[in-house]
Amino acid sequence: MYYRFQIGEHELRNFISAAENIAVEKQANPFYNDAKFLIRKNKVKELVEDLAVGEGNILNGQKIQDKCFTTKLPEEVHVFVSHSHADVGLIEQFAVVMKRVFDVNCFVDSMVWSGKDDEDGILKKLNEYNIIEQGNGVTRYYHEPVIRTADHVHAMLSMALMEMIDKCEMGLFVHSDNSVLPEIKTNDFTDMTLSSWIYEEICIMNHIRPISPQRGVYEQREFDIDGNRRGIRRELKIAHPLDLNNFVELSKNIMPLEGKGTKWLDNLYKNAFYSMYGRGVL
Repeated sequence: MYYRFQIGEHELRNFISAAENIAVEKQANPFYNDAKFLIRKNKVKELVEDLAVGEGNILNGQKIQDKCFTTKLPEEVHVFVSHSHADVGLIEQFAVVMKRVFDVNCFVDSMVWSGKDDEDGILKKLNEYNIIEQGNGVTRYYHEPVIRTADHVHAMLSMALMEMIDKCEMGLFVHSDNSVLPEIKTNDFTDMTLSSWIYEEICIMNHIRPISPQRGVYEQREFDIDGNRRGIRRELKIAHPLDLNNFVELSKNIMPLEGKGTKWLDNLYKNAFYSMYGRGVL
């Protein structure tokens, strides 16, 4: 990864609107069916049975990861988008606009990977081995095996996330009321999040060593900125600190409306640099 940016939800919506107006025929299809960079998400319903099970019911974790959280995509991916699941509709629209108008490929996990917690997701399938009883719409599991299974899946997903983030040259964090809790302040951090995945993605992006893209770039440096559940059970919420000091803040005016593929990315880097030190090419 080379650059790290953050953008507010309002600025992102403004940019999408401006980009869609460039060519009406390239407006985002709300069904996202014909974006060429997407691959069909793997169904995991029969996945476990297809894997070689050795003595002691030992499954091949690498095959599970390759099927459910593949990092081998048909096209190069340029931008890793970190976002709240509650904003997924907006983020998918952004990804499709970026592909159609600017030929820039964004990685949005929900568009490529199978949801681990989905009804037909890998966790539910693996935990079929841990069911104690079922009936009246309630399923009871053995507690400790379920926790261990979740640990395995979490580790596989974390490794896949790290690999995808490392492959992308740009990271974009979408700052919204769903992704951060701006009302929670500490002496050390501006923002907090309830999402353990956002926390993990931001930490990975902050710790991966920056690598310049294999082409001419305009400025080879990192920018710093100062700038209800049923029953009586209550969901435990944990707030994680987000260190966004290394993420350059974007606005609709900085996001370029010209250029294709890596040229669009280079224009963005120029604009981001000159927004701080001079004048860019919008």
